[in-house]
Amino acid sequence: MPEGRFPSAVESAAYFAAHETLRLTERTVSVDACAENGSLRMTIGAEGALGGAITQIQDRVGAAGGTVVAHDGELLLEMPCAS
Repeated sequence: MPEGRFPSAVESAAYFAAHETLRLTERTVSVDACAENGSLRMTIGAEGALGGAITQIQDRVGAAGGTVVAHDGELLLEMPCAS
């Protein structure tokens, strides 16, 4: 995980995405994150279906100005951190 703090909306959305993924899957979940080019980029790997949770995660990340793409059992999140 990157060092330092991010805007509160970004931290909240990142926490929500990871928490919802953990809550909704009964299998292994992995989280990787990096700060790059003024953005927080997260990859959340989840074995198993997330169903409607993807929409909730997209809404929360979108409210922070970010995007979520679901691809091959992973959620790829990107949220701007620069002010």
